[in-house]
Amino acid sequence: MLAAKEYEIIEGVKYAMSPVGLSHSRVGSRLFFILGSLLLADGKSAEYEVVQDAWLALATGGRIAPDIAVFRKPLREIQDMAADVPVLVIEILSPSTGKKDKTTKKFLYEKIGVEEYWIVNPKDESVEAYQLRGAEYELADIYQKFHIDDWNYMSDEEKAEHAQIIRLNFLGAEININEIFVD
Repeated sequence: MLAAKEYEIIEGVKYAMSPVGLSHSRVGSRLFFILGSLLLADGKSAEYEVVQDAWLALATGGRIAPDIAVFRKPLREIQDMAADVPVLVIEILSPSTGKKDKTTKKFLYEKIGVEEYWIVNPKDESVEAYQLRGAEYELADIYQKFHIDDWNYMSDEEKAEHAQIIRLNFLGAEININEIFVD
């Protein structure tokens, strides 16, 4: 886990990092477990590695700490930081980081070529999933958890408009949003 007084350095600008809240930590732990389990179950743990709160060295000399990242193996390291571009980055929104995660970090991940980027909102129980198409991110979908009573009340047409299964394109696997946000 990162220390409370750490800084990310993006394009020469220092961003203070603060400790995460309980909901952020719970969602992050679930996603880390789910991704690790998928890699093991699909026999892909020899090809990919999932890390949580680890430093990523940037070619510009900066550093960033995604909440969760998945890398192709072998993963190169520089001074105990990952030196390769992840295939998936997940940022979990906090009140203090939400704007940066949706703007500065999204642009950075797009620029360095991260194939898939998720913005996870524990408060809204939602996931915005982006796919890199050429040099730009395209919103693949917004996944929203619905409580069972709300879901059961919806028509089939309404349910069809609200995807619940998040596809991991690089892995060819799927995650149900209800596994991420547990009541």
